[in-house]
Amino acid sequence: MLFKKMWRDLLQNKTQFISIFLMALLSMFIYVGLDAESSGALIAANNYYESLNLADLWIMGSGFSDDDVKLLSKVKGVQLVEREIYVTGTVNMEENPYMYAEFLTTNEISKMSLFEGEKYREGAEGIWLEKLFCEKNNIKVGDNFSFKVMGANVDTIVKGIVDSPEYVYYVSEEDVMYPNYAKCCLGFLSYNSFPINPSTYNRIRIKAKEGTDVSALKKRVEDTLNREDIAVTDRNQNLSYATFDSEIKQHKVFGIMFAVVFVLIALLGIITTMARVTANQRTQIGTLKALGFSKRAITWHYVSYGFVISLVGSLCGALLGVLTLPPWILGMFEGVYIMPGLKGHVSTESLLVLAASVLVSTLVSYLSCRKELIEPPAVTLRPKAAKKIKTSLFEKSIIWRMLNFSTQWNIRDVSRNKIRSLMGIIGVLGCAMLLLTGFGCLDSTNGMIDTMYGQLMTANNKVVFSSDAGYDFAYDFSKKYKGQMIEEVSVEFVSTTQKKNGSATIIDKGNYVNFQDKNHNNIKLTKTGIAMSYKMAQNLNVKQGDFVSWHIVGDDKWQKTRIAQIYRDPSVQGIAMKRDVFESLEYDFIPTGVLTNKSVDKSLTDEEEISTILNITDMKATFSKTMEMMYSMIFIMIFAATLLGFIVLYNLGVLSFVEKTREVATLKVLGFSSSKIRGILQKQNIWLTCIGIVFGIFAGIFVLVAMCSAVSESLDLFPVVSIPTYIYTVIGTFLVSIAVNFMFSGKVKTIDMVDALKGVE
Repeated sequence: MLFKKMWRDLLQNKTQFISIFLMALLSMFIYVGLDAESSGALIAANNYYESLNLADLWIMGSGFSDDDVKLLSKVKGVQLVEREIYVTGTVNMEENPYMYAEFLTTNEISKMSLFEGEKYREGAEGIWLEKLFCEKNNIKVGDNFSFKVMGANVDTIVKGIVDSPEYVYYVSEEDVMYPNYAKCCLGFLSYNSFPINPSTYNRIRIKAKEGTDVSALKKRVEDTLNREDIAVTDRNQNLSYATFDSEIKQHKVFGIMFAVVFVLIALLGIITTMARVTANQRTQIGTLKALGFSKRAITWHYVSYGFVISLVGSLCGALLGVLTLPPWILGMFEGVYIMPGLKGHVSTESLLVLAASVLVSTLVSYLSCRKELIEPPAVTLRPKAAKKIKTSLFEKSIIWRMLNFSTQWNIRDVSRNKIRSLMGIIGVLGCAMLLLTGFGCLDSTNGMIDTMYGQLMTANNKVVFSSDAGYDFAYDFSKKYKGQMIEEVSVEFVSTTQKKNGSATIIDKGNYVNFQDKNHNNIKLTKTGIAMSYKMAQNLNVKQGDFVSWHIVGDDKWQKTRIAQIYRDPSVQGIAMKRDVFESLEYDFIPTGVLTNKSVDKSLTDEEEISTILNITDMKATFSKTMEMMYSMIFIMIFAATLLGFIVLYNLGVLSFVEKTREVATLKVLGFSSSKIRGILQKQNIWLTCIGIVFGIFAGIFVLVAMCSAVSESLDLFPVVSIPTYIYTVIGTFLVSIAVNFMFSGKVKTIDMVDALKGVE
């Protein structure tokens, strides 16, 4: 009997139960889908790195011998040591693609993954090329291949098509963030194929034994070699590993913050719905008790409502999220990251959140039912009597008498139904908060691009020099094009608590590079000390006035300098200083590029000294491409926020209208027309919507700031909320709220006044 009743109730109250289903579905769709994407990417990366035995340490330098390899093999914690020659060059084909060439001995560390051709073996002839470069340039196994390194041409044959765990992400030395694998080649050859027949190596890979503390091992390796001209880096300092890891962590943070907000709002709606649905069945509970059903049987009957609906909705949402969001978002990784096996994965964390959501819904059903079961059947068989109303002091005041009837009625209704009114405000607040956060993320991302290429860098062109260019060439070029010389180098930082990698920017005289403080006001670099980016200072746990140790990667000479200024930079984290300060530290200023507003012919890239020429449009487009995945997540949030807001407000509107039935019927008895009553209800809705929007805007700003501060270490995302975003948030929320209210205010005509007033005593 109770089972039949459950299905009958579901049909009779389908609007409320469908809304519960949709809220549970949408919240789990967002949470499980986004978590499955980041968890799946992390698992794929870990499996890939483990299967191909990714190195734990890299040693860069020159003049490494077999004796160094033997010495390192004896260091505690070292499992394997491999050496190689690592050089850059160009491919002898149209547009001269940039090339990374590795001349290997063995390949037991950071193994190549073979797709086509022969497996690499020590001393083998030929070259093994990265898969995407081959695909984009239609290169096949057996083709002739020619490239140039260190001034020597190398002619060989393609023996295999591969990828490498060290190159999940790589870019040429052309100062671009978005990889172009058609114009950047990665090739592996035998050590014997090196054209100059060297007797020493310039890079060593180390694989640590399982369970070894890599940081401690790094220190032991440095102490063992005891050389000032080497740089030892770990995985976190490896460009490929760190970039992909940062991307996944960023997705994880965004996914969690988006999803938690969605889950909390959805749970609030579910809690409210179940509490009110159970309370509205008060007389049915009394009837069941009178018919002899036990309290336990009735309790489990009503508990099943929340359990079944939230469970089915959550499972459907989780399934839909796993099937749609990971393939879509991870599909955008193609062309950016070379990571096989990317697919969604449902984590234990997602299952726990799903179970918690169902448990909360079930618990609310239980508590609501339990409250009604306390009273005897004789009481619960009758509708709940109207509340005894006390006249407030405000209602006795002169101001009260000056108000019109509709205002008086709404004030009374709001003050005497505080929970109902509060839930309506919270529903509007949630909708406004999500909309502002979504559009605010879009503003912040676009603002970051405008800040980088409009305020911090004002040049129209950036000319990047190759390693062959010296100071004299750079100086003459800057004079010819009235440009500003800059030097950008990789730097390792050490504070009392942290060690991080970043960059150093050294600027010569000119006006094309600007720096801003935390208030986005332009500042001039000081003549003493260094300036540090806000994000790097935060990562190192240092502040203005502190001292920090740093050295240029590849140069073992350490500096300890005072942080004279803190500046904000969205994408480049590290330090900046004037040329004079840099040279006072006994460094030679060797420009890596020139910034200019003069037109630069791109045919100049044919010169050996010039690596690439980038105009501001190219740089903006490149950076926008790197943010495509973030844009996708933002659009998902905006769409889901609108949908969730509508569902929550619609559900609250249904329940609110049901609870107002008696009051509306009373007004109709007193002679108020349906249009007049609708006007009264709309007025209250506007009040609550305005209050909800105000608090929702403040809540949205808070969430936006939290999300911006939680992004990766390499990005300093400024929270920006534009005027249009405020307008979109207010108008969007109002439209949803008023549309929902209009749907129910139109039902005033359909109220059965006799039935609505039965409970009046």
